[in-house]
Amino acid sequence: MFIIRLSKIEDDIILSLVGKEIIEFSAQASQNGEFITVTDENINCPDIVQAFNIMTVLNLNITHTMIEGGMYQGKVKAKGILSVPTVKDQEEFTSGRASIEQLVEKLDGPFDAEAFADKGVYDVLIIGGGPAGNSAAIYATRKGLKTGLLAETFGGQVIETVGIENMIGTLYTEGTKLMDQVEEYTKSYDVDIIKSQLATGIEKKELIEVTLANGAVLKSKTAILALGAKWRNINIPGEEEFRNKGVTYCSHFDGPLFEEKNIAVIGGGNSGLEAALDLAGITKHVTVLEFLPELKSDQVLQERAAKTDNLTILKNVATKKFWVKIM
Repeated sequence: MFIIRLSKIEDDIILSLVGKEIIEFSAQASQNGEFITVTDENINCPDIVQAFNIMTVLNLNITHTMIEGGMYQGKVKAKGILSVPTVKDQEEFTSGRASIEQLVEKLDGPFDAEAFADKGVYDVLIIGGGPAGNSAAIYATRKGLKTGLLAETFGGQVIETVGIENMIGTLYTEGTKLMDQVEEYTKSYDVDIIKSQLATGIEKKELIEVTLANGAVLKSKTAILALGAKWRNINIPGEEEFRNKGVTYCSHFDGPLFEEKNIAVIGGGNSGLEAALDLAGITKHVTVLEFLPELKSDQVLQERAAKTDNLTILKNVATKKFWVKIM
């Protein structure tokens, strides 16, 4: 017997999956609508794998097989995959972190606006599911206020971080572990958590009205914007064209795919140097490109970088364009 504990939104996911037409997520050659799921040993892949596993439990017509990219480099190279986790049919189905809610929406379409019709009026509606948003939700609920938390990606950018070493009172933790604990804590209060829903508009009328991408409107007496941070694009030619095809945004996800290659990391801040140091242990050589005359990263990271033989730092360097050089 399988016992799966799922949230209110995930109850809707169960209904959309049970009895759904046959879908096969397969690691075999792509044919007859089968999917290729390629993953690696990183913080995003377990989410993808577990989401597909839950689907197979809920619907026996759905099957799922996984390729471990680090062990089967030949399959990865043959499929031209440069970012993990990746799911492909004849074309790419999805790449990067995705929750079960996001995967089901991609398969079955977005939740209907009517699913949110019974939400009523919140005293406080928080937009953002990172540490700040969860803190606000907890404090609001403790004051006896009807509280909602709306998050396109629950956990925010923290869940993309493997090692956290600068949080007071904690020597070391990982982003997903931290936000799992935060979610469990938030759920211990009467907070209405709404995941995988994008707010597209906010307007002050008699009440504050927040419009979602599916057309639903949430109403609240007060709104708190805890929007957090996202990976920053550098907005140069070729960036969009080669996204997940050589241009990636996290060393932990995609680093193993560039084993024994020469790579570049753009940016000399903490994130840039941390990524460069991680990649130096996998790749042939790492070059850090920093626009400013001095690095912005912590001194401890600069000292580690200086002691790393296969890491070079170039300053006063502006990255202008991405392109493919045919060898």
